[in-house]
Amino acid sequence: MTLAKAPFAQFAEDDFGLPLAQKREDLTSAILRRQNLLLEAPAGSGKSTLVPPLVQHLVSTSNLGVTPGQKTLLVQPRQLAARAMAGRIASLLKEQPGESVGFSVRGESALGPQTQLEIVTGGVLVRKLQADPELSEYHTVILDEIHERHLDYDLALAFLLDTQELRDDLVIIAMSATLPPSGLASLLKISSSQNQLTLPAPSHPLTVHWAPPATSASALASLGQAGARLGVSNEFLEHAANTALTALEQGQNDVLVFLPGLSEIKRTHQLLTPKLPAEVEILEIHSSLAKEHQDRIFRPDPKRRIILSSSIAQSALTIPRVSSVVDSGLERRSHTDFERQVSTLVTRSTSQANGIQRAGRANRLGPGQVWRLFSEQSWARMPAQSEPEILHSELTSLVLACADWGAKITDLAWLNQPPTPAVQAAQRVLHGLGALNRDGNITPLGKALSQLGLDPRLGRALLIGRAIFPPSTVAEIVAMLEVTDQSLPTDLFDRWRALQTGRPYSTKAWRQNAKRLMQLMDVNKVTSLLGEHDFAELKTFWQEDQAKLPETMVAIITALAFPALLGRNRQLEPKKAGNGNGASLSSSGANSLALTRYQLVGGMGAQCATSAPFANSPWLAIGSLTLPAGSSTGEIRTAIALPENLDPLYLAPNWVETNETISLAEDGSGFQLWQENKFGAIALHRQRVPKADPKRLQEAFQNWLSPATASLVPWSQTAEANFERYQWLRAQSGETVSREELVVEAKDILATKIEANGALPKFDQNTFFTVIGWENQSGLAQTAPEEVSISGRNYRVDYSQEPPRIRGKLQWFFGQTQQIFLANGSVPLSIELLSPAQRPLALTNDLGSFWQGAYQQVRAQMRGRYPKHAWPEHPENETPAK
Repeated sequence: MTLAKAPFAQFAEDDFGLPLAQKREDLTSAILRRQNLLLEAPAGSGKSTLVPPLVQHLVSTSNLGVTPGQKTLLVQPRQLAARAMAGRIASLLKEQPGESVGFSVRGESALGPQTQLEIVTGGVLVRKLQADPELSEYHTVILDEIHERHLDYDLALAFLLDTQELRDDLVIIAMSATLPPSGLASLLKISSSQNQLTLPAPSHPLTVHWAPPATSASALASLGQAGARLGVSNEFLEHAANTALTALEQGQNDVLVFLPGLSEIKRTHQLLTPKLPAEVEILEIHSSLAKEHQDRIFRPDPKRRIILSSSIAQSALTIPRVSSVVDSGLERRSHTDFERQVSTLVTRSTSQANGIQRAGRANRLGPGQVWRLFSEQSWARMPAQSEPEILHSELTSLVLACADWGAKITDLAWLNQPPTPAVQAAQRVLHGLGALNRDGNITPLGKALSQLGLDPRLGRALLIGRAIFPPSTVAEIVAMLEVTDQSLPTDLFDRWRALQTGRPYSTKAWRQNAKRLMQLMDVNKVTSLLGEHDFAELKTFWQEDQAKLPETMVAIITALAFPALLGRNRQLEPKKAGNGNGASLSSSGANSLALTRYQLVGGMGAQCATSAPFANSPWLAIGSLTLPAGSSTGEIRTAIALPENLDPLYLAPNWVETNETISLAEDGSGFQLWQENKFGAIALHRQRVPKADPKRLQEAFQNWLSPATASLVPWSQTAEANFERYQWLRAQSGETVSREELVVEAKDILATKIEANGALPKFDQNTFFTVIGWENQSGLAQTAPEEVSISGRNYRVDYSQEPPRIRGKLQWFFGQTQQIFLANGSVPLSIELLSPAQRPLALTNDLGSFWQGAYQQVRAQMRGRYPKHAWPEHPENETPAK
């Protein structure tokens, strides 16, 4: 089908006041080459406004082999930018969005049969690719503001590059005022400089004012109780408000102030209100507002305005009458603790790339000014680009999308490879949700969650909740879980009720989101999607619950969304020594705060003040928490108590498991098999199994045995004696040998001796000779005999002392004068002579010399003490005593 009109022809002729139009010839040549393209041009030069319509016009009207009816897809980093860009291009065409140019963002679209240029967000592009991997409706995809490196952008680019393997006619164009410095050209397989355009299009003048605060008003300071968190100081916001007033006085138009987040916008609003004349209005712009409120910044107003904005307005937007920008130089980014699976918002300095984009809002329509609330030296220290989200963000949605795409993450092409710890953490979360099986493959529920375009956790609550509760209630509660308004109650039921009253500023956005979620539930046939995840026990619980309290619905839906944040009160745990898990209070000021601590299914600890409305409940369904810097214990922000008659295991069956572990008994006597029922990290029940499979015990023993543990293996007396002989004999040759060496060498032999009761095997004589070699038994008997015979009496040789010796009463050796030798005659055997009371009298290896010498002194001392025993003057001539 060929469209009847070429609506974008004027973009090949008119300049619309866009500086980049002066470079249209270079752009045309690059576009007509139909190859991947990198385009860098200054902020405010008109890239987003000019390039997409020009691409659509040139490609659709030239003989380039493009399928008739294919469109251009422009991708913007934010919903606001997508809607605004569609409106701006449509206005230049004297049309409305939904005609030649349209948009599609989460929960809203304006598309029609004549739409040839479609503007979407990165998330929408990902879902389009999942629905149609060849992206057959489009001939070109334009990634605008690629420098921002949003997570959806990196994911969409990876999928697009995969799609280009199927379609060699699909072209990718990446645009920005500050392109990423490396890697992107290689990834897009761009080798020619012709396809890397840097167009220094003239832009309107921009005056930069460096306006750092006084040193006493530094941007970041410790806030909250005991300085528990780092935030923007009130003194800095006072400086920002005063600078906005200065910009208002020195300019003729509106002022746009960039602040890191909602809290700072609210606080600055309060600071400005008493200082402004009636003819000046304050507007707020942030993601928590309903779109009608966001779009107010684009509508003309007779009053001058100070617009307080988060980063939502920093790129790809032309705001009428804004010619002055105040830039705090700060941004708020999500930082994820992958081990604990908790994301925390962190306030920090922004990048130069973002600073350039923010300043570019001032001179888009004429000369502008920017006040930067930091020094020129601080600017020089800022990173050129912001850190890509993929390196510090939670990757649950990305990992699920890749599983749905059917590709291993390592097989896709990335600007930055997703960090392995983040991927593994996401896989654990998705398995706990039931979206991935134990092999990492997507489940039917995971497939459904991926198609929803929601955070998988919220999607799970939506789908499963819809199968149990009224759809409108489920949509409202799930939408409520996304609301970040800190003025709302912390108890989730009270929070829901507050939103229903319509008083909080976030109510309208919440209602819009709930309406969108209702539409998602209508599109997906819920009961057919759940499959094995039908949650029969949970359905039965609700059907049999007589009260059917709305609080119960809030608790269940919250727990369905965040099963890893289900928490059990630590007071319910068995008392164990040292069972603090990082939750114990320090001694300094520890008792100034009364806290209730919870162990979470996901593994970490969390706490809340005992004054919190949900504190002291046996189980909590937690909606949100933060992890203070340097702490391993989360601070619970929003939660609700679980009904005491509800088994929490119903809410997350994939987190329930029975583990069998084998460990060494505390007394070291042997291995014990323990069976433990766990709900994630929460131990429910532990018991010892009397008998275990010998093969498992053998494996456990072999894994446990090492030089460090070998000393715990018991020896038989005969093996011990034989080792001492063997050790002594080896020492005569300058060699050393230890018990531990022989035990480790006998690992496999010993493992076969373990019985079902798990007792440690004994290192016996057979094991000893098996290890040293049975052929050495006779040689050991000759060179280091176990015992010797003297005058008809046998004596066991003690090799544990140096020198080796035998022991006996002195009278037993009368008549003996010859020496006895060990080690093939090289070492004389020592004899320890004892008194009648078995006490040592002398040690000698030559009895003949002893009788002639030292014996006389011994005789003099002993004959009076033991008169009944023989102490002859010449014992060498006497007969041994019996």
